[in-house]
Amino acid sequence: MRSLILLLLPGLLSAADPDTLLPLVRQRITDWRHHLPDFVCIQESTLDEGIRGRGVRVSDSAIYEIQVLKGRESYFLKQIAGIDTSEREPIDFPAMNNRGEFASALLLLFDAATQTRFRRADRETVEGRRLRRYGFRVRQENSRWFVGPGAGFCPAYDGSFWADEADGRIYRLHMEAHHFPRRYVVQDATLTVTFKDVTIQGEPFLMPAQAAVVACRSAMDCRRAYMAFTNYRLFTAKSALAFKDQE
Repeated sequence: MRSLILLLLPGLLSAADPDTLLPLVRQRITDWRHHLPDFVCIQESTLDEGIRGRGVRVSDSAIYEIQVLKGRESYFLKQIAGIDTSEREPIDFPAMNNRGEFASALLLLFDAATQTRFRRADRETVEGRRLRRYGFRVRQENSRWFVGPGAGFCPAYDGSFWADEADGRIYRLHMEAHHFPRRYVVQDATLTVTFKDVTIQGEPFLMPAQAAVVACRSAMDCRRAYMAFTNYRLFTAKSALAFKDQE
């Protein structure tokens, strides 16, 4: 029923729609996909748990090294509570799987196989930039947003992104999923990512700056992860050896 309602909403985009900004956004994402190098960055995370909208218990902060090779992400725990760890194997996040949500979230959204439906929404001005908001929806059978432990579950999701009307660059992305199997460890999930330009080997790339993931089993039982991404650099075998020597 919700998808039927979405089809009736004004502003839904079709192939014949004269919208000029969305094709520019698509081209930006395509160019990004083709030129994105293998890279490494640092993710600083803080977790809290409790009632939806209000954290009750804050866990120790953690620092991860993220390696993105050919668009696929791997996470390596570097520090927890300020203590170095020698963990070098890729890790998973119990009850909150963060795979494919940062470097690849936009790529998946604009991948033809995802069959994302877009619609125009309102305009906003943020930090002097004129932004156009677009709503979107992805059906469950086309989803590749993994939520939950282990292999996770790929739910249907909807949300919005904000694009600069001057050049089509994405400023912010927000995704929501509410329909999960009964008794699944997650029943509601959201992802919000803000982007900024970073320099990798002398070239500017639009990359995540901050993100927040919320996964709820119920209104009284939610986990939130707040993340900041820094120290972007080109991935090379030499840099990987340097990380190992530091441990």
